[in-house]
Amino acid sequence: MIWGDPEKAATMEQGSDLATILFQISSPAHIPFLDQRWQEFLHGYGVWAHMDDSNPLIEQACRSMTKHADMSSNLAALSLHTTRMLRDLARDIRVSKKGQPHNKPYGSEEQELVDNFSKRISRVAKARATAGALNIFRLLCHPLIVEASKDPNSSGNRLKEVFLYHTRGDLPTNQPAGLSLIHSLLDFIAVLGMKTNTTTSSTTNTDPNADILLSSPELYDAGIFSFQLLLVLCGTQLYQPFHSSFENNPQNHYFLEEIFRQSDNDDEQIDNNYLPMFLSSSTRSIGSNSTRSLGNGSNSRSKRQHEQKRKHKFKSSKQRMWTPELILETLLEWQLHRPPAPKRSIAHYYYILAQAAVDTKGGEKPGQDGLYESYMIVQASSQSNSQSPRGTDTSPEQNSIRDGKHESGDGRTTTKRNSLIVDTTKGIITLSGSIIFLPFRLMNLVFGVFATSNKQGSKDIDRAAMMKKFANMQSSRTNSRTRDILWLSDSLLADLGCSLLLLLISNNRKGKNRNEFRVLLKDLTDNRWDLENGELALPDLPNLESFQLETVGIDDKKRQSNQQQMSSTSSIGKRSLTLNFESLFISFGRTLHTEPGALLLYTILQSSPSFAESLAVRSDLDNLVMPLLRTLYFASRSNTFMAKDYANKRSSGMSTLDIRSCPFRTQSQLYVIMILLLLFSQDLSFGRDVFRRVVVVTVPWYMERRLKSINLGSVIILTMLRSLLFTLNRLRDVFLLNNCCAVLENLSPSMTDLHEYAAMRLVSVTIMVMKKHAKLVSRAGSSPKNDTNNQEEAGVEDEDNFSSPLVMHSEVIHTLLGMIKHGLSVKNIEGNVHLIYALIYHQVDLINLFKTKQNGKNIYPTKQTERIQSIVLKTSEMIHEEGARSAQKVLILLEHQMGELKAMVVAADHELTNKSPSKRKHNKNRNNSHYDDGDDDIATFSYEEEADPEVFFVPYVWDLIVSVVTASTMEWKKDDIQVFSLLDEVEVEEDGPQIPDFDDTLAAEYTSNAEDMV
Repeated sequence: MIWGDPEKAATMEQGSDLATILFQISSPAHIPFLDQRWQEFLHGYGVWAHMDDSNPLIEQACRSMTKHADMSSNLAALSLHTTRMLRDLARDIRVSKKGQPHNKPYGSEEQELVDNFSKRISRVAKARATAGALNIFRLLCHPLIVEASKDPNSSGNRLKEVFLYHTRGDLPTNQPAGLSLIHSLLDFIAVLGMKTNTTTSSTTNTDPNADILLSSPELYDAGIFSFQLLLVLCGTQLYQPFHSSFENNPQNHYFLEEIFRQSDNDDEQIDNNYLPMFLSSSTRSIGSNSTRSLGNGSNSRSKRQHEQKRKHKFKSSKQRMWTPELILETLLEWQLHRPPAPKRSIAHYYYILAQAAVDTKGGEKPGQDGLYESYMIVQASSQSNSQSPRGTDTSPEQNSIRDGKHESGDGRTTTKRNSLIVDTTKGIITLSGSIIFLPFRLMNLVFGVFATSNKQGSKDIDRAAMMKKFANMQSSRTNSRTRDILWLSDSLLADLGCSLLLLLISNNRKGKNRNEFRVLLKDLTDNRWDLENGELALPDLPNLESFQLETVGIDDKKRQSNQQQMSSTSSIGKRSLTLNFESLFISFGRTLHTEPGALLLYTILQSSPSFAESLAVRSDLDNLVMPLLRTLYFASRSNTFMAKDYANKRSSGMSTLDIRSCPFRTQSQLYVIMILLLLFSQDLSFGRDVFRRVVVVTVPWYMERRLKSINLGSVIILTMLRSLLFTLNRLRDVFLLNNCCAVLENLSPSMTDLHEYAAMRLVSVTIMVMKKHAKLVSRAGSSPKNDTNNQEEAGVEDEDNFSSPLVMHSEVIHTLLGMIKHGLSVKNIEGNVHLIYALIYHQVDLINLFKTKQNGKNIYPTKQTERIQSIVLKTSEMIHEEGARSAQKVLILLEHQMGELKAMVVAADHELTNKSPSKRKHNKNRNNSHYDDGDDDIATFSYEEEADPEVFFVPYVWDLIVSVVTASTMEWKKDDIQVFSLLDEVEVEEDGPQIPDFDDTLAAEYTSNAEDMV
């Protein structure tokens, strides 16, 4: 069972005590800060922790609070109470993690155990009360954040006024409450990430304080609610049109700007000096009774002493404890170790509930690699050796329900298939014990994912129909306007931390306040060689006192300058952020198949030069590349997205693309994956390693062919060819196509030892694209772009329009022919026997396409095809003379005749060089012994960020937060989202005459060719 009272939260009626206080707080009437009703309200934490905005009472209270918050100051008062509770809990955690000293009096072990138990009980009670306060505060302030964001010019002033507590004589002065809350949230997150002090006595080894976060489900949930509230407070950026920090139009985000302002100026006060007095005075009404429900009472004298002690601490403590270093260390550390949700926590319950619904559905099962193939069900981590939470709680009865099996009276097992809703609900009721335990947001998403086919996309089911069948609640919903997925997270705390990390690093790159988070990430260093005491694990230098520096000509001034530089460098190093790069590399291997994981890797690569350099020297990059290729592979499914889905309305001059029909969540996901592959491939050593050193034992997710003992380069080519065809014929995205071609061209100079299936696939795809290109050229009535002699007849409109099918096919053909050409070079041809065989196998189509002409000119220039034709003709002649017909005999023949083939390549390239005046001039002064294989056009394509990268990355981060990480745990006001596009039709402008690319004839031809290739 989970902690709290979810049953009461689901059945709370308007006449109950908590509902009455809730409506009093949301009414125009002012409730003083020290009023007893706040204590009664916050003691309902067991109910508030399980409340969501699907409850009609919450919806009504939120509307009332949004309308009257300025007048009543009750939301500001609740913010002050939440701030006090956060700081009180953070202080207890900080003290617990510091541990106890060694010098304790004799006979104190038993007393220590009693004290530790008492402290744990107190901390659990405070964590429960804080979690409830955080959740109800988030629900009440979320609509107000949305309302304030509707006027970007005045949103900051509106929020400042709402979060200002106006005293009615109960306190000396008005008190700002918003900024203190944002800093208390960050303080709490930083404290959760503090490492436990290990210099304690032996008796403390059994103390749960050694791992407070994992041993306390209430504390874990309080951390989850802290992240959720923090994201909501920063949500003014979500509900406003986005303006980059590179623009002259300044942003007006009250809470988000405060984080960057404080990170750049640590000495500035966040509130006035009355805040400590307010928070200490509030302990008299609430803090002293925070553990009342657990029976942990105390006498009045101890209460007064405790209040005086707390008051003294508040006056002497800092306004804020968090620093950008602490926040980054905490969030990055959680990415390495991913603290799982403890049993009995709400986060753990959500996880096993979602997993049970997926398992009960039956039709969606994990693949051989343990991950789901559907993009709509994503596991946050692919770590297979860790025990999932559901593995410890699943009983045989739950397994039988999930499998749809029921045992009859005679012991026989029968399988019964009912409707989707009934089967899924049975499994969930078994886990929860009662239907009212169901989190509505999660189940709404689960049914939306399962009840709708991929063709129609993910839509939330009608809420009224489900609640009529399973509960006595009346509500309604429209179709979801975001591309939500079912996020199966074993560590929601780490995923929310990743979201916050991406949000902080992606924002404010060129604002008036320096982004200290990005600066620290830039100086990130590897601490693998550091000991626990902070010293380097290296031997000391020998004694060099007898060595005279004057003998090497260094004067005193220069020596002093060097010492100053060394000391300054040392001081900078002490302040730099450190992380174990090996652990970070391993963690990315578990999460890189997800969107947050891929985006985080890109962010760190672009921000931290040292981490990028550490990846460049690794020879095991298959741990990072394979998850990216897997996602790219399943994102290129042709059976879920058809060309006719482009609702071509040529009369209007526009074409629309419905993202719901695509086999991926969003195109931004593909952009990030392709950029990462481009970043890897732009390193020259990467191409050599993937073809010569890295061998993949098996590729379980590749369906067309069973691949075993294949080099990583061949896997990359197979996946990129699949993505290339999908982008060219179905998606028609210029950015994806160009980057895909860039990756292939970066790898082509190193292409050797090509797998037999990859070689056959490369040639067949080349022929397929050439056939389509030849038809487009014929219909356009012009020669291709690279035929400079007929540019006037080539169709200038198509040349200027990079998204036209003719230009896109020309670019792909140039890339594919270049790959084959490089594979047949002198240095690579010996390892590409299978490529030669594939060319011979398709020689008829190749030769005919090479001879294709338009207006008397060859479509494909001799420079691209000369080497290929020479190899094909010469090898075909050899095979005919030897009479070799079987594949085995042909391969043996090619290996024996490799020397002759190399000589033929040299002769063909030399002849081509002599025909080119520019080549002859370029090679005139070359040594005769130096061989030029005709590959002087080799160029490495590198990635560079746009001048304003925030325009893409900040909206994408918010899309991940709303549609991925929090999709099943939080409800956002999706109709009011402004920072990224909602699920509306995406209009694609078509300039110039439209070539009939996707008519029935060409579609049938493409389908036939695709079937032949498979």
